[in-house]
Amino acid sequence: MALKKAYCIKCKVDDPTKRIFDVNSEAQFCYCPKCLSKFEPSVVIDAYDHFIEKLVKKAKYNLYEATAFEKSYRMFADIIDIDPTNCSARFGRLMSLAYLSKLRKATFNDVYLILKNERDLYFHSLGKYDNYLDFIDKLNRAVDEYQFLFKRKISSREHFYDTDCLELYLRRLNEILKLKTLLVDELEFIGTKKIDEGRFADIMSSVKKSIGQINSRLKEIFVMINGDSYSLVGFSTVGNALLSHRGSDNKKHRYASHLKITLDQSAKHKRIIKDQIYPDNQGIAKATRVFIPLNIFFAILALTCLLIFVLNVKAKFALIFLFAAAGFALVTIVFLVLYLVFRHRLKLRRHLLD
Repeated sequence: MALKKAYCIKCKVDDPTKRIFDVNSEAQFCYCPKCLSKFEPSVVIDAYDHFIEKLVKKAKYNLYEATAFEKSYRMFADIIDIDPTNCSARFGRLMSLAYLSKLRKATFNDVYLILKNERDLYFHSLGKYDNYLDFIDKLNRAVDEYQFLFKRKISSREHFYDTDCLELYLRRLNEILKLKTLLVDELEFIGTKKIDEGRFADIMSSVKKSIGQINSRLKEIFVMINGDSYSLVGFSTVGNALLSHRGSDNKKHRYASHLKITLDQSAKHKRIIKDQIYPDNQGIAKATRVFIPLNIFFAILALTCLLIFVLNVKAKFALIFLFAAAGFALVTIVFLVLYLVFRHRLKLRRHLLD
């Protein structure tokens, strides 16, 4: 007897997960335990697959387009509760967790631990190695994006704002290096399977290249905006960067006296660096959902005013409705253009990440 998950298409319940039940796929008929409806097993099994696919698609939209990372993380976690062997949900949860990284608190160590704990049980044994390769590629690019945006926030023209910024930057580099080293191990495992060798080689080369760049970066001399220079001695047992002062002979930043920027959130008379790293498209995503009904509403108003004008073309008040129709039509066009622009931005973000 082969038990599989099924989804009742006739139950009337508020929680769709309550429609899920186990079914013998080899049986001739099956019954929903709640509403007692009779089905062929293939029908409700396909309905379950469609249900899970729909949930994954919605979660991916929140992850890659709307950038609602907390929401996508919860959605993927809910899918895993329903279907623990769903690799797409597990990959999505890890990607959401990585994108939850902020300036002052990153989640790369959490991603590292979860990936290391789950790889043997799920990613190595389920045989979806092409999907695993795609996930590693996306995760590598997400980490590279974080590294670039992070450095741009805490430095100017290769000058760090203060030692706190430098210490935080080096700690992040160490966390990223640790995660990327694990990705190399996973790529070496995937390389023993039947996959696209050309794409595998490109991804492996990209990850190893970035590891080499990080190792080189950790050996550099780092300059503050006031001209002080430091080098990395090592890391403490808790991952904090240990710095050595190398002198104050370097040229100051051109605008050192004006760059009063700090990580200290209690500082006064200084600009505090914001925590947000990755782009936030949640406002744009919400706007696109509003623009469609607004377009329909104003289009109906424009047509209604135009119809009144046509029916009363000789009346004195007819011109008022003509101008109103033109105004509503203009508003409709404006909202349509904004919708297309915002949708393009969301699609572009997804194209870059997915």
